[in-house]
Amino acid sequence: MTGDLGPRPSGAPQGIHRFACGAAAEGRFPMLALALAALLGGCGDDTPRTLEEAARKVTLEAARPVIDSPAPGFRLERLDGGTFDSADLRGKVTLVNFWAPWCPPCVQELPELARVHVAVRSRGGQVMGIALAQPEDVLAFVADHPLPFPLLLGGREGQALARQMGDAHGALPYSVVIDAAGIIRAAHAGRLDEARADALITPFLPR
Repeated sequence: MTGDLGPRPSGAPQGIHRFACGAAAEGRFPMLALALAALLGGCGDDTPRTLEEAARKVTLEAARPVIDSPAPGFRLERLDGGTFDSADLRGKVTLVNFWAPWCPPCVQELPELARVHVAVRSRGGQVMGIALAQPEDVLAFVADHPLPFPLLLGGREGQALARQMGDAHGALPYSVVIDAAGIIRAAHAGRLDEARADALITPFLPR
């Protein structure tokens, strides 16, 4: 299993990265918990044996329909002021990361994503974070942990946007890659490290 969901230029098989399940474990997403319980209670050779395997399967199936589809349009507040319009993504390859300060795997992956952002921004790529938390909590976190990539305040609209981009069960962290033409090319559920994030976005950068 390759670890990401989405077509690869080389035609490699598809899969999904390790799913952290931090938010689901805290009971924040009861629908995801029910789905996992149903899967774990099944029978057969393909029945998941662990919570991680079940979460991977649930998220893989939920995200599959959005791959190769146009990303939904959106307008969200920027953390540094003003409004961001998704039309401004055109022409860049963007790894969009849904996260929250209260989510441990989200916090763990942010420094890794920061390094990827710095590495790809000269090659037509970028990372963009959409925080699903109260503005004051996001501001407090960023004050202690500055990040080099754009940050948007999601709120309820951001939660709906994550679902539209394949995160049907609302688990965090969740990331998608949108290409320069505005098409969703890959999805990832769970914590990303630098190598995996780079592997997720690099195939779609201009050559």
